[in-house]
Amino acid sequence: MIRASNLLIVLVVMLVLTACNSSSSTTEATIQFEDLPVGDRASGALLYQESINRAPTCISCHVLEGTNRATPSLIGYGAIAGERVEGLSAEEYSFWSIVDVGRHI
Repeated sequence: MIRASNLLIVLVVMLVLTACNSSSSTTEATIQFEDLPVGDRASGALLYQESINRAPTCISCHVLEGTNRATPSLIGYGAIAGERVEGLSAEEYSFWSIVDVGRHI
C-alpha cells in the first residue's frame, strides 16, 4: 500500500518539474513518469510550501487539511488516486494530472 507521505513526495516533485503546466493533452511531457527522481518527505514538504522559478506554490491553491479553496483539495488524495484510472498507479495518475491537466477529465 502506498504511504501518504510517499505520494506527497511524488506529487510535489511532479508539480515542481512542471511548474503548474497548463498544456493541452496533445502536448507531450518533457519528463516521463519513469524518469522521476526518488524524493524524500522533508524535501517534498518544503517544495509544497516554496515557490520554484516564481511558479505559484502548491499550497497557494491546494490544501492538505481544512477547507478546500477553488481548486481540488488534497485531503484523502492518497487513498483515491490509485483508483481513478484503471491500470494507473496513484503515482502515475498524479504525474499525469499535473503535467497534462486535462488528460483525465
